[in-house]
Amino acid sequence: MLEHVGRRGVRCPTCKGSGVYRGRVKEKNDLQNQGRKYQVCRGCGHFMWLDGIGIWPSNPLCSGCRYPCRLQKQRPRSGWQLCCAYRSCKDRVEISDDKAEGWIDMFLCGVQMHLSRLAGEERRLRRCGLPESAPEMERLLVRQGDLNGQRDQALEMKKFLQRRRELAMGNAIAGSCEAT
Repeated sequence: MLEHVGRRGVRCPTCKGSGVYRGRVKEKNDLQNQGRKYQVCRGCGHFMWLDGIGIWPSNPLCSGCRYPCRLQKQRPRSGWQLCCAYRSCKDRVEISDDKAEGWIDMFLCGVQMHLSRLAGEERRLRRCGLPESAPEMERLLVRQGDLNGQRDQALEMKKFLQRRRELAMGNAIAGSCEAT
C-alpha cells in the first residue's frame, strides 16, 4: 500500500508537485529489491529509492548534482549502471561487470579498514572500563552496525555478479555443446 506523503509537505524533486507517495517493494524479483522503500510522484512519474544501497563515497560523482552516484543492477542480463542517487539530474551510465566489481571491491576494502579501526577503538574503550551504555560506546557500536550492513549489501551485489557470470558461462557451454 502506498502512503500519500505529499499532503505532509513532501514535494517531488522534479516537478515540485505534492502527488508524492511512499511504498515498499513487496514481491521478490530478479533484482532482489524485496523490502526496499521507495518514493514515486504520481504527477511526473519521478521514482527514487529511499535507502543508501549502492551509494558509496568511492563511486564517481554525478555530473549534475556532484554527489556520489548509485551503483545499481539493471535487469538480470543487462548489466550495471551508475545513476544519480537522487534521480534529480537524469545522469545514467551503463558499466561493465568488471568495472562494477572493481568499485564493489574498493568499497569493501574501505569498509574493512574502517571496521578494523573501530574494533581497535572499541578495545581501547573497553580497557578503560567504559560501559556499553556510555554515549561514546553507543555511537561506536551503531557505526559498526551501519558498516556491517553496508558490507553485507555490497557482498550481496558481488554474489549477484558471480551468479550472473556462472549463468553466462553455463549458456556459453550449452551453446558450444549444441554447435558440435
